[in-house]
Amino acid sequence: PTGVEKKKKDDPAEDENNALRKWEKEHHKAMLESDTKEQAAVREREETARKELDQFYAERDQRVATLKQTNKTSEEAFIAERDTPVTEGNLWERVSYLVDVSKTETSADVSRFRSLLLQLKHTPV
Repeated sequence: PTGVEKKKKDDPAEDENNALRKWEKEHHKAMLESDTKEQAAVREREETARKELDQFYAERDQRVATLKQTNKTSEEAFIAERDTPVTEGNLWERVSYLVDVSKTETSADVSRFRSLLLQLKHTPV
């Protein structure tokens, strides 16, 4: 071996570069493994979220369908009650039943109207 070859073998900078390259390869490999695990975790969370959303929308659709049916039934009963002919009793009782005269927070003062309906209900014209 010549002096130049011996110098290359014993060169600390060369050993340092080899160690750095080795660390870089190991680090790169570790980063790839970490990325793979992270991507798998993200896919798993996305799948879980997708399932939960599907379940939420299925339950929501069921609640909406039930509510629609309940509202339809209530509306049909109200319309049947509203449209029945007044054959007996006081017409003003029917009017006071159909008109909401309960106290509410409104900008208009309906106390006179309310008192008039109640008076007509009890003593018809």
